[in-house]
Formats: sequence, structure tokens, C-alpha cells
Amino acid sequence: MKYNSAIPITLKHALRCALQVMCIVLVAAGAAPAGDIVVGSSGNTTRIVFHLKSGEAMSPDLVEQNQTLIVNFPHTVAEPQTMEDLFLIDHLAFDGTRATITMKHPFTYTSSFKQLPARLVVDISMKRQEGQEHTCPVRRFDMIPGTSRSSVVMVLDEGTPVDVRTAGKGRVFVHFPAEISCTDLGRLLEGIPQLTSVNLMKMASGTTLIMSVNKHYTMNRAKVERDGTRVIFEMSASGDVSPQTRGSSAQSLFDAGNSAAVIRMLEPHISSLSDEEAIILARSYWSLAFPYRMGERSNASLSLMSRAIQELPEGPRRDRVMLEHCSMLIRAGLPSEAGASLSRLRNSENDDVRAEASIREMDVLNRGGSYQDAYAAGRRLVIALGAQGLPERLKPLYSAVLADTYLGLNDHAKALDLYRQALSSDPDYPRTDPGIYARMGDAAFRMNDFSRAKDYLTLALNLAGGRDRQKYLLMLGDSLYQTGEKDRAIVVFSQAENLVPEGDGLAIAKLKTARIIIEKNTDERGRLSDRAFNEVMDIYQTLKTSAELKDKALASLVKVRIAQAYAKHGDWEKALATYHEVWRNTKKGDTIHHYTQVEAIRGIVERTRVLYRDSRYDQIYEIYTRYRGSFIKELQDSATLFIIGDALNRLGQTEEARTMLELSTRGDSIYKEQAFSLLFTIDIKRNKFQEALIWNTIYLSTYPDGKDARIMRERRGEVLYRLGSLSAALPHLEASAAEGGPLALHSLSYLADAYRRLGTPLKEEEALDRIIAFHPERVSPIIEEALYKRAGQLRKAASLARASSLYQALLDAYPRSSHVHWAMYYLAGIAHVQGDASRARELLTNIMRLSKDPVLVSAARVTSDEMALIGDLDGYEATKQHGGR
Repeated sequence: MKYNSAIPITLKHALRCALQVMCIVLVAAGAAPAGDIVVGSSGNTTRIVFHLKSGEAMSPDLVEQNQTLIVNFPHTVAEPQTMEDLFLIDHLAFDGTRATITMKHPFTYTSSFKQLPARLVVDISMKRQEGQEHTCPVRRFDMIPGTSRSSVVMVLDEGTPVDVRTAGKGRVFVHFPAEISCTDLGRLLEGIPQLTSVNLMKMASGTTLIMSVNKHYTMNRAKVERDGTRVIFEMSASGDVSPQTRGSSAQSLFDAGNSAAVIRMLEPHISSLSDEEAIILARSYWSLAFPYRMGERSNASLSLMSRAIQELPEGPRRDRVMLEHCSMLIRAGLPSEAGASLSRLRNSENDDVRAEASIREMDVLNRGGSYQDAYAAGRRLVIALGAQGLPERLKPLYSAVLADTYLGLNDHAKALDLYRQALSSDPDYPRTDPGIYARMGDAAFRMNDFSRAKDYLTLALNLAGGRDRQKYLLMLGDSLYQTGEKDRAIVVFSQAENLVPEGDGLAIAKLKTARIIIEKNTDERGRLSDRAFNEVMDIYQTLKTSAELKDKALASLVKVRIAQAYAKHGDWEKALATYHEVWRNTKKGDTIHHYTQVEAIRGIVERTRVLYRDSRYDQIYEIYTRYRGSFIKELQDSATLFIIGDALNRLGQTEEARTMLELSTRGDSIYKEQAFSLLFTIDIKRNKFQEALIWNTIYLSTYPDGKDARIMRERRGEVLYRLGSLSAALPHLEASAAEGGPLALHSLSYLADAYRRLGTPLKEEEALDRIIAFHPERVSPIIEEALYKRAGQLRKAASLARASSLYQALLDAYPRSSHVHWAMYYLAGIAHVQGDASRARELLTNIMRLSKDPVLVSAARVTSDEMALIGDLDGYEATKQHGGR
């Protein structure tokens, strides 16, 4: 029989596939939590089991209407639930007292009430159409054991006509007035020690099933119930039943999975049970304690096993029972109590026992957190076994325990692979290790494989109770959230809240619910609506003031959530201030300290990008100033580091800007190229030419075709020139000058000086002439300087006409030049040489009147006096010559 546990309607679509897989696990689960509904299928039959909150017997009213079955209970018996599209069921809606079940096809049904635990079982089958081949109308046999009397119930298809007769020699005849074919009667009777199938005889009037009554029982009465769906055989034991016979019957019942019947049979004789009977009863208690949490049944099971071990003689049989007892202790959460027995069993003469004891010891080490020791124990076991390897029956156990070891060592992929190997080797393994799906879900969750984690955790929930159930609900909610199923995640978190009325689990569930409310009500601009903001702040404020937050870390987490809400609502100042408060009040090694830092940095990244887009550099500077000693120190996002650096640079904070920009280049971002260029410019302004050369080299080697590559190439010569690497600078300066761009004049200026310093005057003169060629279209101090220098060179070379024209060009274009008065002086000298004494005297007079350079004024006066003296002498000579004639 395969079963699916019901889930809330809001999760049904998301978890339907997981529910289909869940069938395999729930067949072994036996008892489900009270107040639950389980649906399963076997062949053409769908079974619905209502696990009732109350243990009292009741008579629900079942009404069939067309393709709908209505089940009315006298009072509330289970939680409201809804399911769809499960086997023969199209839709099932249950409100706590009334279940309305709509089928996909015409149907027939049978129902029965069971105890231990209290439950109503409804079996639904497709209705057989006319002309369809007859099949076996016998659905199953149930046994109701008692101290001295017991009953066997043969359950039939609804509407099956039947007659029953008993005869001497313990024979029972069940007559069907139709042709039937029952090939599976032997299996159906496996757990019924009172009856055995003898023959199925076809007759003219139909078919007769002949069964034999066990010699240890006497048939008292056989009757058919009025609805014709059950035949009841009432029996009693024939005299005193020996322990051997009783034990054999109990073993048959246990093998058939009828643990409740075993308990009814053996429990009245608990004080006088044989060793074998005690073991069977212990196993029955244990099976009903599934999934093995400590309680009345598990305690009784462990006590009986311990009693049986004490009385069993030494030998392989006792060793195997001890191993079974150890496995129970481990599953019950008492691994330390199994240690002594396992140490003894590891030295057993039986290879099989030694191997299993070693694996169980690994399990004990895992549960104590000693994963390295468990791994070493596993390696020793493999070496000890040698070529023969593990027995087949132990391979699933070994795979699962070794998977636990790898999970503890954080090798999640290896752990998950080994868990799957265990299930592949033994699909029924979860029956003995009900926590395996939880650990598989944990491994997948840590691998961020949230889709698989969701499926495994759904299976785990059916085997979890109490705080474990809450824990797995939280993990399942996270998995649904990560896969985008946020509505369903809210439902799961709400279920986690409802499991326990107080405690950290409730607080975490509320926090997760609030987070999803935020995400669902955030618009495309990333802003949280006022309504949602008020709703989540109410949740947070309630948590802040409640007694649930005794844990300081959880209280800090609530404050982090408050900061996140502020950020989503656009109140960044309060958000960052709240983050900083939590960060300041927690220790550096704490998880919450790191989490706060991560969230605050994420907020700073988001906020600074918006501010940078809007050119609000002053606000970026404010964030930097306020948090540079905390969050900014830990900031590693290259793009944000550049944004802050660029903003600081624009505001004139060059030194701090350079630090942030240099940090930004250590990672990749869309601004990395721009950062190298900006660092180059800043270091030139700082006269840090060696550093500038490094940035220039990095940029040109990394971005040879970059946006600033041309400027970088043109300015490389300037940097080399300023570092004194004149020869290395020449080709770069020549190339820059040849480009004729904005930097051409500067490059020619550096080029001229480089050639001068290298002792190549012709090259220097050529460079100066190239600068002067920009005159008069361009006005530049560089042209001004070139005019003066080149005029001086020409004057010294006696190219007075060209020198005069350049000096005059300087006077005309740059009348405020610092070279004006000296140019006038040299120009006066040229004019005098060229015989223009009037022009020369005018220039010298202007110098003496305007210049504040005493040396130049003195030189001009001396030159002017000399020119006057020369004029006087020339006049005297002329007069003398005139008088002589």
C-alpha cells in the first residue's frame, strides 16, 4: 500500500510531485500523527485513512451521491485539509467534521473503524462494468486478537453476494454465487494464523472458497454482516495455547505487518513471555513507535529487548539481538548507551556481526560530532574486510552512515550521492532510518540545490514531530522561497508558527513571513509600500517586546530586519544607523555581526549607485564619512569603491579619493578602466610620476583600444620626460605631437626641452618652430615661451629679421608676458643694428618707464646712453666733415 500525506491547499500544486514520492515512505510509517489524513493506492484501489484525534469508537455516516462520497463525523476529528488529483480521487475537501470526496470514475467503497491508533479506513475501487471479467472479491483479512477469543474478518467488495457455512474437522466454506478467480489468497492469509486456504472450487452455482481452521483454535461462529461486505469468523483457543504456538502466531502476524495484533496477543502475558515472544513484542512496540522518538512504546521496546538479551545464551543469536538493541538505542537518541555493547560485538567471531558493529560504532561517532574519527573507523573497516567486502545486507546501512560522516565533514555532494546509493540498494531503508530524508534535504539545501531539498524535506516532514517538524518546515519554507514559490513559503512558515506557540522557532517563522511580505509588496523601483511597511514593522515591534527574544542573537536579527524594512521603504539614514547599532553591539566573530555587516554593505552599494546616478556626490561623501571606520573598511565591491572614490575626487578630497580608487582596481567592475585613467590623472597632479607611469602601463597593456587609450599614449611621453627618461620619452612625445590633438603643444614643449637637454639644438629649434606654427590661430603660454626662446636663438645666430618678427609677434600677441620687456630690449638692439635708432630709443624708453626689473632698466639706460653717445659722435663727425669743406 502506498500513501500520501495530506497538505494544505495552498501547497498542493508545488508539492504534488513530492507527494507522489512520499507514498513509498508512508507505507512503512504505520501510525500517523493524530488529526491527519493519509491517502494511498494499491492496484485499482485507493485507501483514505482518517487518523482521529479521539481514541473513542464512533459511527460516521457515509453517503454515496453519484461520483461523490460524503463522510460525516459526529464531531471534529481531524484538521481541515484539501487534496486534488490523487489516484481515483479528483477532489477531497475536509472541514474537520465532513469530508466531501469526488471521484474520477464510478466507484464502490468499504469502510472500517480501527484501533491502536484510532482511525477510519475507507477503501475505494472502480465499479466493475457489466460484462467485465470477474476478479477476486476478497479484499483482505483482518484479525482482531483477544486473550482467549479472537475474530478474523474477511473484507469483500461492496455488493458481493456471499454465504458461509462451517463443518466438522475445522473446515469453513464461503460460497460466492458467481465465477471468481482468487490467486492471491495465500498472501492475504499470511498474517492470519487461525486460517489457511485449502481450495477454491468452481461449481455450477458459483465458486466456493474452502479454508481450514488451525488445530489450536475452534470455530465458534461464522456470520455475514448485513451489508454483505464482511464475513466474521469468531474463534477461541483450543485449551491452553503453548508459548511456542503463541509465539509462532505472533511471528506470523508480525511478518504480515500487523504489529497491533501482536501487541493484543502478547501483552496480556507480558510477565510470562518467552525470550522469543519478548523479542517479537519488543519489535512490535518499536514498529508502532515509528519514527522512533522516545515515548511509552519505545521505552517498552528497549526494556523488553534488554530483558531478552539478559536471558539469551551466548552465541550468534544473542549477538544479533544485541546489535538490534544497539540500533534501537541509536535511533532513540541514546547512542552512548550502545557503546559498550558495540565494543564487545566488534570482537565477535562472526564476520557479519563484527562488520555491523563497526558500522554502528561509526554511527555513534557521527552522532557525537566526531566525523574525522568516524571516517577513520570506516577506512579501518574496509581494510579489515579485504577482498570479501561488505555483506549485501549491510551495504545500505554503510552507505547511509558514511553519508552522515561526509555531511558532517561538509562534503555535501558526496553525502547526497551516498544517501541515494543507500535508497537505491534498499528502497525500504527509511523504515529503519526515518531521518534519512531530513539529512538528504539538509545536504541538498547546503548545496543550494533548493529544488531537490524541497522534495526531500517534504518527505522528511512526514517522519518528523515536535521541534524537528518545525525545523524542517523552516528549511522547506526557505527552499520554496529560493525556488520562487513565495506564497507557498508563507504558508509553510505559518505552519511552523502554529506548531509551537512560543520560542525561537516561532520568532524565526515570523521573521521569514515578514521577509516574504516585504518582497511581495516591493514595486519595480525596489520600494516597499506603506501598508506592507507598517505590517512588517508591527511584526518586528511585537518580537522586540516579547519574551521570545531572550536570545541576544535573535534580538539582533530582529533589528537587522527592521533596518532592511527601513531600507526598502527608502529611509536609508535610519536603515544604516540601525545596521551600525547592531554591528557596534555584537562581537566580530559572531554570525549576526557578519550578517549585519553584509546587509549594511549591500545597502551602501545600492544607495551609492542611486546617488551617483543622480550626481549627488555630497551625500555619497556623507555616507563615506559616517561609516569609513566600520562598513566602508570592509567594502569590497569594486564598482562601489570607484563610485565613492570618484565622488571624493570631484569634491576635492584627492588623497582619500585615490585610496578608494586604488582599492577598486583590485576587483573587476565596469569602472575598472576608468579607475586606472583617473588614478593616472590624480598622480600626475600630485607629481607622483612613478605611480602615474605604473597606472599608464597597466591601462595600455589591459585596454589597448580603451576609451582613454589615445590620451594615455600621448601623456606617456610627458610622464617619462618628468621622470628624466628623456630618450625613452622622445618617441612618445613625437607621436603625440604628430597627432595634432589637444596635447600636441604640451608634447612639443616637452620635446623641445628634451632635445635641449640631450644636446641636439637643431631638433630643439625644429620643435620650437612647430610650436610657433600654431601662432596666431592658437593662444598659449607654450607658444609665448617658444616665440621668446626661438627669437633668442635667431638673434644669437644673427638672423635678425626673423628674430625681430618673432619678438614683435610676442609683443603683439602676449602684451602681459613676463618676457615682454626683455623682448623689447632685444628688439631695440636689433632696431639699432638695423639703423632704426628712433624705434630703438622708443623701445628703451618704454622699458625704463614700465619695467620693474632693475637689471633690465639699468641695461636699457646704459644702452640708451650709448646709443645717444654714438648719435652725438656721429653728429660731431658729420659737422667736422662739413666744416672742412
